Amino acid sequence: MVGAIKKYLFKFICLLLLAFVLLSLLCPVRVMCTENAPPVITGGELSSYLGNSKNTDISIVSDDMPGEYIRLKLSENPEDPSVTFYPPSSYNAEDVEYIIIPVRTNRADSRFKLYLSAGQSQGFGEDSTSYVWFSPDHEWQMLIFDLRDTDGWSGEIHSIRLDYIDHAQKDEEPGDYTDIAGIALCPDENSVIDAINILAKSLCSPANRFDNFTEEAVSAFDHAVNFTGISVVDSNLVFSLEGTAQCEDPYLGLNYQKLTQIYNCEALDAEDVAAVIIRLKGNDKIYQDFFELFYYAGSITGANQQYSMVCQYDTAGQWDGVMFDFDGRNDFAGAINGFRFDWNCGSYDGAELEISDILIFDDINSADLYMDFIEEANLISEDGGGEDDSEKQTEDEISDSTDEEQSTGFEQEENTEETGGLISDTEATDDSDSVNEEDTSAENETDNGSEIPFYIMCVFLVCLSIGSVVTVVVIRVLNKKQN
Repeated sequence: MVGAIKKYLFKFICLLLLAFVLLSLLCPVRVMCTENAPPVITGGELSSYLGNSKNTDISIVSDDMPGEYIRLKLSENPEDPSVTFYPPSSYNAEDVEYIIIPVRTNRADSRFKLYLSAGQSQGFGEDSTSYVWFSPDHEWQMLIFDLRDTDGWSGEIHSIRLDYIDHAQKDEEPGDYTDIAGIALCPDENSVIDAINILAKSLCSPANRFDNFTEEAVSAFDHAVNFTGISVVDSNLVFSLEGTAQCEDPYLGLNYQKLTQIYNCEALDAEDVAAVIIRLKGNDKIYQDFFELFYYAGSITGANQQYSMVCQYDTAGQWDGVMFDFDGRNDFAGAINGFRFDWNCGSYDGAELEISDILIFDDINSADLYMDFIEEANLISEDGGGEDDSEKQTEDEISDSTDEEQSTGFEQEENTEETGGLISDTEATDDSDSVNEEDTSAENETDNGSEIPFYIMCVFLVCLSIGSVVTVVVIRVLNKKQN
């Protein structure tokens, strides 16, 4: 009897071990990487994460923009050029729903295509891609790739191949280029808005960049002026109405010289200021959504109605931007003394205004480009996200009409003006592109449903260990009884 029990226990433990081995082979573990927030990589820093270039010359450029960017230029053999992006750490594809890349090109038209490698797929194949057609004319645009329904996009991210001039042939003109100013891996729609702001700041590079506020930065503002309180929440400034149920003119004064000392940056003279931009978000307790900026420099040491500008902003709880254009003004000269923020012209108890950035530009074109990106990003906030399969275009439809509005994950307006814009992707379905020699269909067939979370495997392993210990203990007890 004891021998039979031992035999069955031994078979049981062997079956558990076999089951564990089979699960490991048939159901690859999906390692959770949520402790690593997907990154936003900007400017020349991106070059550290690019490699395996094909028919591409890579350089860091800052010729015509304040910030650095990467130039990908066709080599003497321009057929099918590409470069591969390797993330700086381990991330799950499930944690990256969108990829944003600021680009421009000197070509008449261009398509930017991503080949995605994650999970079981170690190479690149047509079954896991995403692409965007974008406009020419040397203008910067934010390309948004929606990866939420992309096949094979699961498991740990290995690499992403950037086919920056897709469909390039042997007879292409060597020297054609595409510039990219960064890459953002975004976990959700809300992070897209913030990533666009980070990428835009890096590319447009304001002369004074006040962000990521601390309590020390608060000391540069006058406190509790005309019922306005100020605090720092999540590294943003928050102006709030205090001490009254209603106020017609709440405001705060800013000591500019002190703020530049806190941020250890150079104080500009008034003549060098092209624009002041404030990125802000107001709540519905503000009923007069006008922001008045008083500016004082030289012999002017305080607010004067003669030296002010007014902009309107959105109070629907979405991020917005107000731009005060100083380009060509002759009433702002000498050393800058400060500004007064009349943050609304009327509000009720509970009114709040959140500020993430105070940016001072010395180049009006850079300021205009930054505002273009911020205003276009507002469309994402307003329209929501959500993609309807019935509205997606096929590759043939797009190639027949590249000048038409893209069918996107975000509704958007056409942007063909002087500066950049946002363009979202359509789902790629073509099989026509050549794939690197390393690609194989076997490598790229990924069954998303077969992956199991890492914690389940851990639980199973613990149970297996407990079962093994119990088995050993039972066998020893039976041996003692038998003896």
